[in-house]
Amino acid sequence: MSNLIKELYQNLEMDSAVIPINHEIKIENKGMLGMEYKNLHYLYALRKYEEYFRFHYARLKILILSETPFSDTQTLEVRETIDSILKDIKYELVIIPKSQADEDILHELENTPLDYFLFPTDDYFYNYISNSIEKDSLPGELKFSLIRLYITPENVKEDFTFQKIELKPL
Repeated sequence: MSNLIKELYQNLEMDSAVIPINHEIKIENKGMLGMEYKNLHYLYALRKYEEYFRFHYARLKILILSETPFSDTQTLEVRETIDSILKDIKYELVIIPKSQADEDILHELENTPLDYFLFPTDDYFYNYISNSIEKDSLPGELKFSLIRLYITPENVKEDFTFQKIELKPL
């Protein structure tokens, strides 16, 4: 256990921090990613985890918080942006207007089967989750892991490259 705690502390200010829970091992993992529209470029940082999502047959629900309701054209543009960044990840897109953010986010958390919820720092979702934890207002017992992503300008570049690990059967 001490190695896990040490690793969490090392990653706390560098990359990502995870509040893990024990959930059953499954073939398909369901995740949710929440971010503000102005931070859509943060998706480039998720390329780092693209192989993880693919390996774990992840299904993502992406919540985008917008200042105003989106038109169909704006929603299509967001889909095209996501598709160009996270090429092979299956996802469902939900646009949430800021005027009803708290109730819609809570509704999604209560009604979506989840294994993990990802959210970047410096974002509305970070503040929402932090405040909800402090007030103990998250739905029931937390049945999913919270993954906080520390995103820096270095890992938000379009040409961001990293070493991929090929997972092949023996």
